[in-house]
Amino acid sequence: MAYDFVEQGVQRWQKRIEPVWKVIGVGCHLSRDIPALIRSAGFSIDTLDTMYLPKSPK
Repeated sequence: MAYDFVEQGVQRWQKRIEPVWKVIGVGCHLSRDIPALIRSAGFSIDTLDTMYLPKSPK
């Protein structure tokens, strides 16, 4: 449950800064659900590991 809370906080910040980030990142979207997009294209994901870069802001 604590992990979900952290993820929601991260998602809120991603949505806040995404408009600026799309300009800086040349169209990169921070808040897209990449696994869902991959699955919607007809692929399956057997294993998915996620992580944050060490010492990166969350």
